[in-house]
Order: sequence, then structure tokens, then C-alpha cells
Amino acid sequence: MSDYTIHRLCENEFELLIPLMKDCFGVGFKLDYFQWKFVANPAGFVFGFYAKHKSGEISAYYGVIPELFEINQETKIVFQSCDTMTHSNHRRKGLFQLLALHCFEKLKESNLSFIYGFGGGMSTPGFLKFGWIELFKINYFFYPRQLNILNLSKPNSNVIEITKIEQIEHLIYASTKNSTIHSIKNKQTYSWRISNPLYNYKIIALKNNDYINSYLVFYEMKDKIFVFDFYSENGKNLKFLFNYLKNNLKKNQKGIISFVQDNSFWSHQLKLNGFIHNPLKIGPLNEKIPFIIYDPLKNLENYYSYKNWSVNPFDHDAL
Repeated sequence: MSDYTIHRLCENEFELLIPLMKDCFGVGFKLDYFQWKFVANPAGFVFGFYAKHKSGEISAYYGVIPELFEINQETKIVFQSCDTMTHSNHRRKGLFQLLALHCFEKLKESNLSFIYGFGGGMSTPGFLKFGWIELFKINYFFYPRQLNILNLSKPNSNVIEITKIEQIEHLIYASTKNSTIHSIKNKQTYSWRISNPLYNYKIIALKNNDYINSYLVFYEMKDKIFVFDFYSENGKNLKFLFNYLKNNLKKNQKGIISFVQDNSFWSHQLKLNGFIHNPLKIGPLNEKIPFIIYDPLKNLENYYSYKNWSVNPFDHDAL
């Protein structure tokens, strides 16, 4: 490994990651994305490391971002694993392992709480070798446009579009009440999450007698609508918000999708509103996302059961 050196990512070095992300993901990210994700995060600055080849090329990156969590009614800072990248010119050199273990060691020195992540097909086996644990799988749920033939609902005049988080602030924290461990949703964290420059988030709500009792956050993603988050004081009211999305599907859109923890409030509501998931290993959206954690100090040993968690797209670093 004498050809590579490890460096901690600083705020004035985000440009170094742009060609690396372009090589790995085929997408040209702009600096405002890194400013949002790594700097504006209410929980703090990114904890990331990159490998630099002796030629000067940035060869790999591994980092974690801090997140505010509530664990058994106590506020904690934990970390989310994100943006695991190795340049195509430098793969099979052990750089992922080198950077990840270096990052974990530095976090241990800081008395880390735990790290969580959404595993991928290629990355998950590597994480499990480092001592990560897979707690459960997360399913994709989707509502195909063809099902609108069966949707006879009429628009509800009480469904409104809103632009201010304050209007649903009383609901966003309540949406986590059924779990022991969850990310903290408040005005500050929610405003940050939906200011991601990659997407144009929209909020719809159900208002009765000047009181908002339900909300749903979504954005358009190419030929689909993506459901980011939702909640209602009375679950039955969510049908009006989902019907709004169904009735507003454009001709070029295939349908509505989301991914949520199965056997949860989220999956229950999606199923009630006509969403399905692919139980096979082939076909559209058959992938299941591993939800994994790194807990070397065994701080969460009593919470490994999926029943203690509440995971939906709000928790994902890039959505």
C-alpha cells in the first residue's frame, strides 16, 4: 500500500470527490450537493477519508455522516455509512477495507455510538466481514400506473400543498412514536433532509377545520413518483393523500414507489393503499436492501430486533 496515502476530508476539498463519483456512479455531482450533505447537516460535519495515489489521483473514499437519533428516549449522535467509492483504476487493491477500518478506528477513539447503513449488493459482503450485522431487509413497494383502472376515488378538496415545515411540525415527531430507536425528526432535521439539491420535494397535507392531521412528502424521479415520508394521526386519512398521487400520475410515469422496513407502520400503510412488492428474486424491484449496523461496543445488543426500529426513506443519506 506504499503507493497510497490516507487523508481526512476537509471542507475545501469537496472538488476532489467529483471525478471519483462520476467514475463510480456516472453522475456529475455539483458542489452544492456536498455543501448540503457534509456541511449543512444539523448533526455535524462529515467524518470521511480518501486514499490518494502517488500519481495524485483520488483513488477511493469512505465516510460516515453524523445523525441525531433517539434511543430509548435519549438523544444520541450516531453515524450513517455513505458514499463508499473506489475508482475503476484502483479496484482490488484493498482500499475499501483500508479506509473503512481507518475510519472505524478513529470513531472508536471518539467513543462512537454505532454506525448504520443501507447495504448494496457489492458492498454488504465486505461490511459483514468487518463485523457489521444485518438486522433486517427493506422492501421496495410500488403502485403501478395500471392499477389506476381500479382507483375510483375522487379528489378531496381538503388535500392541500404546503411549503412550511411548521405546518406539520406537530406530526413529524409523532411519526416515530412506535419505535424504540429512530432518527430524530424535528423542524431543523426535516428542513435539512428535504433541501437536498438533487430533488424537488413537495409536501401535501390533509386539512380539516383548519387543522392538519396528515402529511405526505414526495418528489418526481424520472418516470416515477417517489414517496419520501408520510404520517397521519388517523391512518385511514392517508388514503386521501395517496389518492392525490394516484390521480396526478402523468402519462409518462410508470407509477409510485418507495422502500420501507417491512412489518412496520410504513409497510402496513402502503399495503392498505394498494402498494405491492415483488416477492421473487427476478423481475422489477425484486431487490431487498439490507439494513446493517456496526456496533463493536455492543451498545445496541438489546435492540437488534427489527421491532425496535422505524426505517423509511427519510433515514437514507441520499434521498
